[in-house]
Amino acid sequence: MSPGRTFGILAVAMAMLAASACDFSESRQDAEAFAERYFAARSADDASGALAFYSPKFFAGTPRDQWLATLQGVRERCGTLRSHALKNWMVTNQVGTQSGSTTTLIYDVNYTSCRLTETMVVSRPDGGEDKIIRHVLKVEGQMPQNSNPAGTTV
Repeated sequence: MSPGRTFGILAVAMAMLAASACDFSESRQDAEAFAERYFAARSADDASGALAFYSPKFFAGTPRDQWLATLQGVRERCGTLRSHALKNWMVTNQVGTQSGSTTTLIYDVNYTSCRLTETMVVSRPDGGEDKIIRHVLKVEGQMPQNSNPAGTTV
């Protein structure tokens, strides 16, 4: 292979990597903005409104009423959502017939009476909109057994 051809192939590969890096950054930023809207709904104690952020795929594995009860239970036991901070993230871009991006966001979330690590997997098919396809809530430390709506242990 000639040096000119090798250089051309290398240049194309580098351009593809650079474009891919831009896609990863954009996917992360879009997923973070989506998560901010989700946390705004949760902060406003709008558990029903928060359900609109979830994909039908999510509800195929976890019934809507069950997840609503889970979100309401977190509110009742942990209190009001006070803050959230992104701790880690990962973006996967798929190509082909099922193209799109999947972004995993890991947040440290503080409520009045407890702290959770919340892992959200946000999927966006090409031409589609962001939706949560997986959401894991992990209590850090002890979760209060009984709380009033303000989050104070009874």
